[in-house]
This record gives sequence, structure tokens and C-alpha cells, in this order.
Amino acid sequence: MRAPDSRLAARNNVVGALWMGATVLCFMAMAVAARQLSDTMSTAQIMVLRSFVGLFAALPLALAAGRIATRRPLLHLARNGVHFVGQFAWFYGIAMLSLFIL
Repeated sequence: MRAPDSRLAARNNVVGALWMGATVLCFMAMAVAARQLSDTMSTAQIMVLRSFVGLFAALPLALAAGRIATRRPLLHLARNGVHFVGQFAWFYGIAMLSLFIL
């Protein structure tokens, strides 16, 4: 029974590597888009746009999963606050970098 387990583990590793590659591509696309948009939009506007795109991308997955609930709403609120500050700083930093550095 070891052969099927090792094949499943190898398949899971490949799937994990593909997800990681897709994540890197999405981060790169987000950085390029934020840099391009920073010429005409403020950091707050870019964040609102990103939030709406993310909402429409994640909403079908959330609806398919069924009921979404948490037992720690304050912890989630704190996490979202930290994420907001970090995301704002990242977009602001990308906008302030010169194109030579990018």
C-alpha cells in the first residue's frame, strides 16, 4: 500500500508547487497594476479597487463552501486591520519607488 500513498504525496507536491507559482504570478500582476494605477489614482482608491476585484473572485468560492462563520470575530477584525495597514504601506511603497528600482 506504499505505492499509492507515495503517488498521492507526489501529486500533492506538484499541486502545491503550481499553487505557489500562481500566487507569485498574482503578486507580480498586483505590483505592476498598482504601479501603473498609482499615476492616476490614490493609494486608497487602488485598495478599494483591489477589494472589489478580490470580493468578486472569492465570492463564488465562499458561496460554494456554504455557511461561513467564526467563533472569534474580534481576532478576525484585528487581523483585517493589520492586513489593511500592510496592504496600504505596500501600495504606497510601490508608488514611491522609481521605475529604475522596479
